[in-house]
Amino acid sequence: MECAGILPEGPPRSRLDALAARCAPGTAIAAGSVVVATLAAGQRASAHLVLSDPARCVRGVAAAAPGVEALLLRVTPERGPSASGAGGRDALVGSAGPVCPGAGRHLVEVEVTAGAGEVAAAFAVAE
Repeated sequence: MECAGILPEGPPRSRLDALAARCAPGTAIAAGSVVVATLAAGQRASAHLVLSDPARCVRGVAAAAPGVEALLLRVTPERGPSASGAGGRDALVGSAGPVCPGAGRHLVEVEVTAGAGEVAAAFAVAE
């Protein structure tokens, strides 16, 4: 992922903050929207975010530990089509701009497509 450059090493959860700061400036990881799991290729983990403001926009971010070679990240709104992004150890949905899903309960889902290890995914919301 071009915007990520070289992120600091560390646990995937702490790398989410660095990824959001570098690739989605002006956002912060939304409390309660973080999922951390140890996954093998083909396995998925997900978390939800409830937005009450229909004008609020988000980005999906995911980071993985060494051992994970490729990720697929999806943001699925309560209504409407999903958006996805793929990457090596880092993935972002909304690289060209935020996704504005409207009010409702939205899903962020990360899938390891190659390798295995700890991953973290979350919504990044404008501060």
